[in-house]
Amino acid sequence: MITVTRSLIRQFRAVVRRALVERPVGGINNRVVFRSGSDGLRIQVTSPQVAIEVHQPGEFETEELIVPAEFLADAEGRSHDAITLESQGHDKVLASWTDRGIPQMIRYDSPADRDSSSKIPPLPEAFEPNSPELLTALRDAVKVTPRERTRFALDHLQLRGTEGKIIATDGQQVLVQGGFHFPWPGDLLVPALPVFDCQELPRNEQLGVGLVDDWVALQIGHWTIWLAVDREGRFPKVDDLFQKPSAASSRVSIETIDAEVLVDALPRLPCDDPAHQSITLDLNGRVVVRARPEGQTRPTELILSRSTLTGESLAISTNRAFLASALKLGFREICFFGATAPALCDDGGRQYLWALLDPNEAIRPSVDAIQVESLTQVTSQKATPVPPTRRRFKLIHSTTPSTTGPSVREARQAGLSRPLSEPETTSSIARALALRAVVREVLAHTNELIRVLKREKRQSRLVASTLASLKQLQKVAG
Repeated sequence: MITVTRSLIRQFRAVVRRALVERPVGGINNRVVFRSGSDGLRIQVTSPQVAIEVHQPGEFETEELIVPAEFLADAEGRSHDAITLESQGHDKVLASWTDRGIPQMIRYDSPADRDSSSKIPPLPEAFEPNSPELLTALRDAVKVTPRERTRFALDHLQLRGTEGKIIATDGQQVLVQGGFHFPWPGDLLVPALPVFDCQELPRNEQLGVGLVDDWVALQIGHWTIWLAVDREGRFPKVDDLFQKPSAASSRVSIETIDAEVLVDALPRLPCDDPAHQSITLDLNGRVVVRARPEGQTRPTELILSRSTLTGESLAISTNRAFLASALKLGFREICFFGATAPALCDDGGRQYLWALLDPNEAIRPSVDAIQVESLTQVTSQKATPVPPTRRRFKLIHSTTPSTTGPSVREARQAGLSRPLSEPETTSSIARALALRAVVREVLAHTNELIRVLKREKRQSRLVASTLASLKQLQKVAG
């Protein structure tokens, strides 16, 4: 008999789903293996290109049970309630647990071909230690890769053993991340799996990397993930695409506040080219992001007031998704080598490069453009920072010859949820103080009105009492 908690099954299923369901790589073999012994309990799943194991330390009776994969969905839960698995003959396993006080018992078919179904890659003789940043790097690399395979193995990551680098590309963008330690010479291709973004994997623990046979093994805490090495796949040569940052003709430095504003605004800016999600980055004395609704000529301009340009003026057309990816990766400087060469971000340990669109498609400036400007709300140098994932920024109307902001219709055309009419010179504190003064004035008038009404009510009661007394006197006199 093997005992396991429902919460552990839930965690295991979450990791398996991210590895085998969201991006199929050969398909799960529909078998979950439970192995227990003196070194603990191991739960394992294998497929032709990936294998996953979670290890629960402890001392257990030696036993091996195999159940179909649907057991994970049946038995998972958030509680630590126990699940017991018992063998019933050669081809049956009985699973028992309690679901909010209601007993559950399900009998599963156990595969007969145990030797082939329970095979999992061996562990390497040693693991090369790496910092927790390796898991983050793998997660970021996977986001660059496509889901479908082409003539190149773009749905794989290239792990360069000698250089300690991770290379990912979809043919239009390239991400290179270095500073890692891989225990093999040369380059290896492994599947790009979204499992590296799974919350169930520990984010702050050292990550070990090893190579055994045709498998790259990654060990994170109690989890081990094997990735099948693709010996036949071809990976494009990307090194020749990169230029030295010092050779850039134009360089844009984007302040962190502007970067967060831009990431939030890019999906909401209008788009006249849905296929390429194009925007124009106009660098001419200031940094302006320009977009235009489909079928219209009046553009919307987002002015990044705290960002700066060094070098030549330039107007480029680019896919907004690539610009957003660069900012989400934490890059704050973009190098341009003209309007046609790929844009480059380089922070010393990472490089991100993406192809630009046809410069002839860049949106030109317009005198009637709807202009919005990034707004920063810095009240104190010691103010508590707001987490970037929750920070929201407003876009306000910039200083133009017109004294009124865009209408509701214009704001909607600009991709914004509300009209923008506040002048940029009005600070949040000033508006708050003005609002407080108005509220106090209204409160004072309200209190005065209440006093007047109470006084009038007392006078009305006095008049009514006097009239009643007069009527009573008239009756007596009569």
